[in-house]
Amino acid sequence: MKTTTWYQRIERWEPLVLSIVLIAVGISIVSRVATDPSGWDWVFFCVWLVAILSSGGAAIARRRHLGRWLTKRVPTTGEIPAGDVQAAVESTDNRIAATKALRELHPGLDLVAAADLVNDLMDSDQRP
Repeated sequence: MKTTTWYQRIERWEPLVLSIVLIAVGISIVSRVATDPSGWDWVFFCVWLVAILSSGGAAIARRRHLGRWLTKRVPTTGEIPAGDVQAAVESTDNRIAATKALRELHPGLDLVAAADLVNDLMDSDQRP
């Protein structure tokens, strides 16, 4: 299990907490702009709006599953060339090592999908 320090756990929630604080402060800023606006009230409102949008965007981007979904493309088994599977199987006679070699060739490939590709090729080689 991966261990994290207390600072890393707090750092993960920082944008969300900052967004909540900015919303709480924004209530008074928006009410001043709505009731009796001055030039400085509009400046504070614009600065607050930019801060809340950037903080909210950072909070959304920090979520682990969303960041992984946006940045890492996972190949499907149909996109893996047969030559790569053959090379991974020929590099060793062990199924586990061949699966590992295939996943190193194609980062992001699911373990089950890689194992299925290797097993299918190794089983077809063993048939007469």
